[in-house]
Amino acid sequence: MVSEPKNERSLLNYTAMHMSLSKYFEKFDCLQDKSLNCEKNADIRVPNEMVRLRLRSKADLRDQKAKPSQFEYIYQKCSAKSTTAKILDITVQYRFDRRSSYSIIYPPMIRPGGGRCSSRRNLFAYCRCLYKEKTKL
Repeated sequence: MVSEPKNERSLLNYTAMHMSLSKYFEKFDCLQDKSLNCEKNADIRVPNEMVRLRLRSKADLRDQKAKPSQFEYIYQKCSAKSTTAKILDITVQYRFDRRSSYSIIYPPMIRPGGGRCSSRRNLFAYCRCLYKEKTKL
């Protein structure tokens, strides 16, 4: 199996990741401005070699010449405050294309820290729930 050399892994640019996530969160009015805080460590993963080459058995792997994956998938934990002052734990998945572009490919998963909307796991549903709660009052 062709393994990826350790020195070809990218150095993470946490500032670019934070800017990408901040820009993503701009469209949600249920989050407090400038409350986003992200950890300075992340889990980096690359696609499995057999999956990338669409192989069914390891015997076929020797016949295929592969380059290292052009993408890295980075998981990072963050937190933010909602407009109701609840802390949201957030897990974000970025796709890094080694040309310094951090893309958020799936909506971040959230875990609200209590309240009536605590069962919501994405920001669209959470913000909608907060809006409905606010209009009931």
